[in-house]
Amino acid sequence: QPWKFIVEGDDIILCIHKNPAMSEINQHLDAGIAMYYLKLAMQEHGLSGNWNFRHIEKDYGIPEDYWIIGRFSL
Repeated sequence: QPWKFIVEGDDIILCIHKNPAMSEINQHLDAGIAMYYLKLAMQEHGLSGNWNFRHIEKDYGIPEDYWIIGRFSL
């Protein structure tokens, strides 16, 4: 899958590969699926958290062909 995760303290940052062969809508759909499964896996282990999409301006050094989708905060 085109997903990458960065773990930083109690946050998990989701990054997705920019694929020029896929529409932006499909890339967002892939991201949504990854977000759903991550939240489901956390709940299965008794952990709760929420996705945040604002103020993710830190430079995590991700490759230029990836973009940050959101942050899951525990």
